[in-house]
Amino acid sequence: MIGEQIDGSFELDHEVYLLEAKWQQEPSPAADLYVFREKVEGKSKFTRGVFLSVNGVSRGASDAITRGKQPNFFVIDGYDVMMLLEDNMELPTFLRERQRLLADEGRVCVPFGELLKRAEGRTC
Repeated sequence: MIGEQIDGSFELDHEVYLLEAKWQQEPSPAADLYVFREKVEGKSKFTRGVFLSVNGVSRGASDAITRGKQPNFFVIDGYDVMMLLEDNMELPTFLRERQRLLADEGRVCVPFGELLKRAEGRTC
C-alpha cells in the first residue's frame, strides 16, 4: 500500500503483533503514535502492535493516544531494549507483562523497573 510501512511482525502466544521502530533523535510525537494506531486498526481486530521508539515518546503522547480510544499497542523505548539485552528479563516475559498492563489498565508506556517488579512478584 502506498504510504504504509510496517517494520515487521511477530507472534507471541498465538497473537500477532505488528512492529514499528523509530530511531530518531527526539522522542516520538503523538502524531507518530496516531499513524501507527491506524495501521494496527487497519488490520484485523485481533492484531496488536509494538511501537519501538529508541528515545521514547514525547510528554503527553501516551495520554493523547489513549484518550477516546482503546489502545491496541504499547511502546518500548531504548532503555527497555538495553535492559533486555543485559538479560534483566526474558523478552517473552517482558512482552507478556506489557500486554497484560495494556489489557488490564490501558497503559501504553510503563517504566522497565515497574515491569521487573511485577514479573518478580509473579514468580514468588
